[in-house]
Formats: sequence, structure tokens, C-alpha cells
Amino acid sequence: MDMNLDSMFGPRLQEPHPPQLSTLTRADRSRLERLFGMGEYRVLGFTNREFAQFFTEEMRIQIYGNERYSWRPSCSKVNLLRAFWHVESDRIVAKVLELLIDRVVENGRHERDDLVVECRRIVRRLRGDSAGLDDLMEIGTLQSLSQVETAVHRIREAVSKDPSLAIGSAKDLLETVCKTILEESVNGRSELRTFPALLRATHQELELVPEGVPGSRRGKKTIQRILGSLGTVGQGIAELRNLYGTGHGRHGAARGLQERHAKLAVGAMATLAVFLFETHEARSGARATS
Repeated sequence: MDMNLDSMFGPRLQEPHPPQLSTLTRADRSRLERLFGMGEYRVLGFTNREFAQFFTEEMRIQIYGNERYSWRPSCSKVNLLRAFWHVESDRIVAKVLELLIDRVVENGRHERDDLVVECRRIVRRLRGDSAGLDDLMEIGTLQSLSQVETAVHRIREAVSKDPSLAIGSAKDLLETVCKTILEESVNGRSELRTFPALLRATHQELELVPEGVPGSRRGKKTIQRILGSLGTVGQGIAELRNLYGTGHGRHGAARGLQERHAKLAVGAMATLAVFLFETHEARSGARATS
């Protein structure tokens, strides 16, 4: 039998709305509520007990009986979740939303469903991603690249819990992206053994070398400078992985990097990887129509 938590915790505080900490907009909330099937008392078919367990096990948060979320008219699941979205930071809200969206997909909603895609973008914005992991996940899903999808899940879990693993996985994922592009390209060679050689070959295959910019194009020097930095980004991620990531034994007293460093490496990798994939797709489309 489901718990009657409204009566269990007594009357609500009925305080004025506290300042909103997250940056969710009204349009964001409307999309999320539609995806989660939020009615008067329902959220994704959770019972009260399951809803409490979700927050306890996934977030270590007591959602019921917590004054932080009890200022709305009742402690229904809908009102508690709305209060949670209101008073928590973007980072915490994004984590809960991602878990709930994953649950929607696990229950049969397709990852490419327009509403799922829109809500994934909301999560990405809250996390501060630009061309980030969600974009890579979309590419992996649309192109049936299971290795990409698996790597993105691993990195997401590791960024805060195990930054060294996240850094190592970021380098590995970039290597996977390069090998995938080269395997699908006309002149590519994915059997290249070293990561720098693999990255250089990918840039050459996609004509991302600075010399490939036409002289008549406006902003030639700026474009050349940006393209010239691509190799530096990839090589920097590889070096960071060798120094601090997984894959090499280190002194027993060595200290690893922190979450913010992992976010830097992962963000740089994701931006570069998405750019490489999208350039490869654009070139493949141009060849198909020529």
C-alpha cells in the first residue's frame, strides 16, 4: 500500500516562494512536466515510497519531510519536484533531470523522440555544456555507435566521482571518434598506432590543416589559427591523460586532479569530437551529391 505522506508529515509550511536558484524557465518546466507525465499527484508512475527511494539512493536527499521543499501547498510528488527544481542549483537539478529522462527512455520512450531531445538540451544547458556530451550521445544514437554511447555514460558517471577515469576515458573516446571517421573515409587509415598520428591523419582526411583554407576566404588568418589549435587540443588531452588519467601506474602518494580539471578535459574533448563528426558528415554528404 502506498504511503499517505501528506498526512504523515502534517500541514505544509505555506511560506512565500523562496528565491529561485536554478535557471529553469517556464517553457523548460512545461516540457519536462509533459515528458514526466506530471499530473495532479503523478510523476512517472512513482509511488510515494519509490519517489522517496529515488532521491535517497540517487541523490542522498530526503525529499519528504524536508523543509527546503515543503513550502508549496502540499507534499505531493508533483509539488515536491517543482520545489526541488526551484530551490536547487543548476548542477543538482541537471543531475536529477538526467536520471529521470534516462528512466523515461528505459520505459520505452525513444531517445530520438522530439520531447526527449528537447529535455536533453535543457539538461545540457543547466550543466553549462556547449557542444558537449549530449551532442556526442545524439550522434552515437543516430549512427548506432555503441562504443560512443557507452563511453559518454562512463564519462558522465566519472567526472565527479573519479576525475582520473573521466580524463582517461575522454582521451579514449576521442581516439574512438578518430578511428570511426577514418574507417568510413576514402583515404583514412585507422590502423595507425599512436594517438598523435591518428589525430593528424583525421585532420588531414577532413582537410582541417590550416593550409587547406582558401586564400580568398575572409578571415583566413583567424580560421587558420583556430584550425591549427585543434591538434594542440587533442594532444593536450592525451598528455593530461598520461600525467593524471587512468592507464599508467603512479607513485603511491601521487595526487590526482579534481572535478574541475576533468570537466575541462571532457569539455575540450567533446567540442573537438563533435566538430570532427559534423565535418565528416558534411563532407560525406557533399561527396554523395556530387
